[in-house]
Amino acid sequence: MHMTFRAATGLAAALCATALTATPALAQEAPVWAASRVSLLNTVNTRQLDKGADLTWNPYYAMGIRVSPAWRLGESVSLGASLSVLREFTEQDSTTREGEWWFDDLTISAGHRGVALPLIGTRLGGSLAIYAPTSKASQARSLQVGIRPAASLTHTFPVLAGLSVRYDGSVRFNAHEYTTASQNEPLIAGCRGLECDELSHTGVRNVRWQHGHRLGLALGVFDWLSISGGAGVFVSHLYDGIDVETEAPDTVEPEDQRYLMAYDAELTLGPWRGISTGIGLSTYNPQRAPDQQHYAAFYNRYTQAYLDLRIDIAGLVTPSEEN
Repeated sequence: MHMTFRAATGLAAALCATALTATPALAQEAPVWAASRVSLLNTVNTRQLDKGADLTWNPYYAMGIRVSPAWRLGESVSLGASLSVLREFTEQDSTTREGEWWFDDLTISAGHRGVALPLIGTRLGGSLAIYAPTSKASQARSLQVGIRPAASLTHTFPVLAGLSVRYDGSVRFNAHEYTTASQNEPLIAGCRGLECDELSHTGVRNVRWQHGHRLGLALGVFDWLSISGGAGVFVSHLYDGIDVETEAPDTVEPEDQRYLMAYDAELTLGPWRGISTGIGLSTYNPQRAPDQQHYAAFYNRYTQAYLDLRIDIAGLVTPSEEN
């Protein structure tokens, strides 16, 4: 458990990472980079707080930082980037060395904050994100580049400080050097050197392309307090496999697709201009296991609790309306 769902280094994180699709309304004198953000991250695995939850106890707590610079090209169009790094402070395991820092994939995006559709007032937005393989997970999959166009529909209702319903749809296309993932160490114990590089591949097929759909709700209780959450389904289409006769048990059909459900909920506090705190839970559950049993939804071994401190440059450099 060297990384978390939200860190975007694993498949689920990669699927659920949201590209820049909207730019805050800024004062005329605000600089074009005012929509930039720096986030201080704290993440813990909730299931491992109970020592008896699994056969082996492997607690996880990590701290990190996410830097998300942004640049306005106009009233509606923005360019952005995002890069996170995390360090686990709990005990090292088979996938994490002591004191090791884990980067996620560098994301570069362009987004349009949207246009209001006639009559209904629903806002239609769009974005395009490019992923560079700076994470170890993507490097193990020999990812060369990922490209993800996305669209969103947002409708706001006059409830308290504002109730918004949002749908996000995206398609991601990946280019890999190899069609299967690999490990840092060969699967055959004692094998070392360049002659064993081909033995490090796991045979697990990489994802050629995937599409995702998420429905979210956000309620502003006060100007400084909001509640949000959502659920999404993501379908990954794998590279073609090789037909091999085997005695292994039947796998989940269809064999060239993988399904994923993701859920999140957050309480956001922002009593000070430019600084907010997010307290939330995020989790996901893959498709059924090879024995056809369903993985537990909502709360399972992938559930993470987080506490983020977010610094928004816009709130720090834009004069308040009271001035």
